[in-house]
Amino acid sequence: MRFGVWHYLSGYVIIDIKGKNLERFLNRVVQSGGDIWHVRRTGSESVRACVSVATFYALRPIVRQCGVRISIAAKRGAVVSLSRFRFRKALLYGWMVVLALIIAASRYVWIVDVSGCDRVDADKLIASLKDMGVGIGTHKRAVATYSLGQRLMATDERIAWAGVSISGVVLKIEISEAGETKPDTSQSTEPTSLYAAKDGIVTELKVIDGKAKVNVGDAVVKGQELVSGILRNDEFGFITTAARGAVSANVIYVVSAKAGPTIEKLSLSGTGAYYNAVKLFGICIADEPEYASYTDETVCEYELTGCILPLKAERRLRQETIVKQSPASRQELEQAAAAKAQDKLNELIPHSATIISKHTEYETDADDAVTAIIRIMTEENIAEARGIYGQQ
Repeated sequence: MRFGVWHYLSGYVIIDIKGKNLERFLNRVVQSGGDIWHVRRTGSESVRACVSVATFYALRPIVRQCGVRISIAAKRGAVVSLSRFRFRKALLYGWMVVLALIIAASRYVWIVDVSGCDRVDADKLIASLKDMGVGIGTHKRAVATYSLGQRLMATDERIAWAGVSISGVVLKIEISEAGETKPDTSQSTEPTSLYAAKDGIVTELKVIDGKAKVNVGDAVVKGQELVSGILRNDEFGFITTAARGAVSANVIYVVSAKAGPTIEKLSLSGTGAYYNAVKLFGICIADEPEYASYTDETVCEYELTGCILPLKAERRLRQETIVKQSPASRQELEQAAAAKAQDKLNELIPHSATIISKHTEYETDADDAVTAIIRIMTEENIAEARGIYGQQ
């Protein structure tokens, strides 16, 4: 048996064993369920080993049966270390108070870190957080990170996305500002016009060079000329320029994705192991089995007696989980289909676009699969420059 955190916390004893029936003694200890490890021979008729405190007190009948002698070489563990403070209670209680204060303070937010601000004022963002009841001194459990990001987005239309996370005592706010539609001010010597890259309804028209061919409110189709680079084409002459500007329009995207009737999700693999855990002031210390993905279940819990500190022990069952195709509920199928559809939208919609509206609906097929249909309206710059053909 290998040494673990549980052995250190509960305490253990290093013993020397002498006699002619050493192998018999060790076998009896293991057969009786005793905790014994680090067994090493120190002589022809002597060995040294580590045993738990409970095992040490249970050795007496086995010692008599096997005719060996044992002696204590050392005592180790947290319980043993703490027992040395029993005559210096002021020092012990002082450390306990300090530890309790540190643990208590770690449950609150003490630093607010805002990143990603360019046009948005970080101080105003922090002030908005205070209005929502979140700031320095707020308990971390009271911070709903997901909904807080959505609420921050609603405070300023320039915030396209806001993410909130907690790392230690630091509340991290990361934002992405909405892209501002900027006219194309690049210089070009070739005559060009601006054409529609997508179908849409014009909402804003900014012309720097060229002649506008559409008005706000017009419906345009992909490839339609928006701003012409031909300034004059009559009997008096032919004058061209490189058209520059921006044409914002409402663009509609419709995508669909199918999921089911089974989906990949976490399921129990059938592999699991029991382990022990100790809690001190809310901090859990455990010798945990290592699985990439798992579920934990508390089988039983009890308080450790005979110890100055408020230690609580738990017996837990950890079961490994793996990803495999499994039957899914209607809600799970809708979530999976919507996630696939959203991935398609993310590839189609430019980052600078502003989302005006979003609608999602679901359809069920004959095989119980679910199709998600997402309709999104955006406002974005649809103008793209192309060369002028057929001047005269």
